Amino acid sequence: MSKLHISLVGGQPMPSYTGIIDDSPEAVILVYSLKSERQADTIAKAVQEKLNISCRKVEFDAFDLVSIWKKLQLLSADINEEDTVTINLSSGSKPWSILFNNFFKQRKNAKCIFIDQNNLVWDMENYSSRKLDYSPDMAEIFSLNGTKLKKHTNYTIFTEEDFKAISQIRAIRQKNIGAFKRTTQCFTANPYHNEYHEDPQGNSYISWNEQTNSFHCEIERYNHKIEYKDISSPNIKRLMLSSGWFELDVTHFLSQWNMTKEIWMNCEFVVKQSNNEQTQNEIDIIINTGDKMLFIECKTQIHTITDIDKFNNSVRTYGGLAAKRIFFTDGEMKEEAREKCQNVEMPYFSLQELKNDAVKSRNFFEWLTNEMKQSNKK
Repeated sequence: MSKLHISLVGGQPMPSYTGIIDDSPEAVILVYSLKSERQADTIAKAVQEKLNISCRKVEFDAFDLVSIWKKLQLLSADINEEDTVTINLSSGSKPWSILFNNFFKQRKNAKCIFIDQNNLVWDMENYSSRKLDYSPDMAEIFSLNGTKLKKHTNYTIFTEEDFKAISQIRAIRQKNIGAFKRTTQCFTANPYHNEYHEDPQGNSYISWNEQTNSFHCEIERYNHKIEYKDISSPNIKRLMLSSGWFELDVTHFLSQWNMTKEIWMNCEFVVKQSNNEQTQNEIDIIINTGDKMLFIECKTQIHTITDIDKFNNSVRTYGGLAAKRIFFTDGEMKEEAREKCQNVEMPYFSLQELKNDAVKSRNFFEWLTNEMKQSNKK
């Protein structure tokens, strides 16, 4: 007698994979169609690496009921009556789920299960549920979703000195936001000339000192008075340039959330099937709660409305069906951007509004915890 696991494979490989790992079977059969063969291959490879067992793949027609039923009979003929069989109905076509459930529920040695977006395993015979024992890390999730992560920054590298530097950057930036932005952008635009840059439109300048690991800022205020500031921290270059300070400010705020288990920042994705390592998309922050991933986009303010669509599409591509997403701006989001977020049902928040109000902050984390329990629309 052996323990057999049969999993229906569709466009979302995660419930198939986690169901197999959670069940720890001795043998696996993957039921796939022409459209889900790539996902079946991905699952088979991941299972081989994780459990050191090979998966048998069986192709089924996705929608022809007669063909599916006949293939089911042939498949069952190869199953030993003494085997313990688990059938994972979570993925694949609806006809598969219906016919597999109808076929195997009559067998004493078989059990049909369904895994929902909250990683609850449902027993289709008595409708009881339990939490999955296995939670994949983010590297496994991205690999199964067919995405390739070029690089990322782990939140744990940042120090108290980095967090203190955020307020210093905010203070000098606020003296003249335009001058600060233009000058710091010069460092990004000219990577081979990164010691000194002047504001192209004024008398401000910022210089970098490699020996002291610090930036010296002289920012001309709107009344033409010059403000001076030296800012240093272990990761000051990440913070000063490309709005890294704001991304870390948002991340530091979200790190208080009790569901947070793993935080990655500046996640750069490339096309997995290509040898070209050029970044295709970047996600500012990704939080793994153990059950789902939360994707966060950070912009001090939205000036290009299409950024919302780009982020919205990226979440489904890289995170899968169950992933959640929210948008953070520093101050209140502009009306046109708010309307766009509402149209695509994108939750959006102002960091300053939440940080400066303890009640709003507490309500936000309560809302976020509840939101993570809700299933996304397909």
